[in-house]
Amino acid sequence: MTADAGREGQAFDWLASCLALQASPFCEEPVITHVISLAHHEGLPVTRDAVGNVMIHWPGLERQPGWIFQAHADHPGFVIGEARGRRAIGLWLGDADPKALDGGRVRAGEAIGRVRRLGDGPCWTHQIGMDFDRPVRAGEFGSWDLPPVSFEGDEIVALAIDDLVGVALASRAVLQAMQRKTAHPVAAVLTRGEEVGFFGALRAVDHTWPVDGTWINIDASPETEVVQQGGGVVIRSGDRYSEFDLRVIRRLEEISSESGLEGSARTARMTGGICEATVLSAAGKPCAALALPVKFHHDKGPSSTVTSERILRSDFLAADRLVDAILAEAPAIDARTRERDDEVLDRFASRLIPLERLLDLSG
Repeated sequence: MTADAGREGQAFDWLASCLALQASPFCEEPVITHVISLAHHEGLPVTRDAVGNVMIHWPGLERQPGWIFQAHADHPGFVIGEARGRRAIGLWLGDADPKALDGGRVRAGEAIGRVRRLGDGPCWTHQIGMDFDRPVRAGEFGSWDLPPVSFEGDEIVALAIDDLVGVALASRAVLQAMQRKTAHPVAAVLTRGEEVGFFGALRAVDHTWPVDGTWINIDASPETEVVQQGGGVVIRSGDRYSEFDLRVIRRLEEISSESGLEGSARTARMTGGICEATVLSAAGKPCAALALPVKFHHDKGPSSTVTSERILRSDFLAADRLVDAILAEAPAIDARTRERDDEVLDRFASRLIPLERLLDLSG
C-alpha cells in the first residue's frame, strides 16, 4: 500500500465514523464527544467555551499564529420537548421543506415516527407533533429516517454530510499537524447550533481560545449552475451574504498551486447559502472557507421528497489533500485584521433571541 493510499484510507475511515453520528442543533454531544475522544487518545489539548463550542489543537513547536479550521457539528433535526408514551411534541431546528416535514418519516434513536402536526416556530424552527412506533422520552433528538452512510461508486451518501464532513476534515487536520510536528499551531473549532442562525459561531468569535491565527471554515454547500460537483474542493471566496478575506484566499490559492493541486481545487463564490465565515469575517477575523458541493442539501429531494445528502468521493479526497497541504505551511498572513462589523453580528444575534428564550440557552 502506498503512503497516499494509506492516508486516503484513514481519511475515509474517519469520515465514515463521523457521518455515522447524528446531531441536531443543540444536541451535538455525540459528534463533539467523538472528536474529543480522538483528542484525548492522542494527548491533544481540548478547550470548551461557555456554550459548548470546542477547540482541539496541536500547540506547535513555536509560539506563532497558526491555522484554525472551523466547522459546525449540527445538521437540521428535532428535539423532543414533551413525550407521553409513543406520542411526542418537539421542535424541528433548522431548514426543512414544510411539505416534506408534514407527514414526514423521522427517527429518534431506534424509534421510527411520523410527523402528524406542523406549526411555525421562531428562527428556522417548526413545532411538530409526532407518533412513534415505541415510547420516547423528552430530551431525545433525531432527524429524518434515512439509510446509514454508504459509499456508492464515486458518491458518498449520508443523512448529515453538512457539516460532518467539515468536522472530519478539521479534526483530522489537527491529528496530521501533531504527526508532522508542525512549527505553527493547528486547531479545530467545532461550533453548535449553526443551523438556527450561527448560535455557536457568534459566541466563538468573542471567546479567547488557546490558538490565534487565520480561520478557515469548512462546509458542504449546495452546488449551483456555476459550481458543480466533480471539480474538486472549492476555495470559497464568499457566500450569499459576504465576501471573505482576499489575503487568505490568495494564500490558499498559492498553497494549492505550489502543491500541484490546481486541477482539484478552484476558487469560487458559492451563493447557495450563508456559512460561518460570514460571522468570522464580520468579527474581523482573517478568514476564508473551503467547501464541498453537495446535492440534496439538507436532505431536500425533488418535489418535496426527503433524500440523503451526497458529495463526491473525488471532491472529498481533493479537500483532504488541500487541507494536508495547508497545515504543512504557515499562514504567512500579515497582522492586519479586518474591521469588525457589529451591525452584522447584532443582526444575526437578534434573530436568535426568541429561540434562546424558548430553549434557555443562556451561557
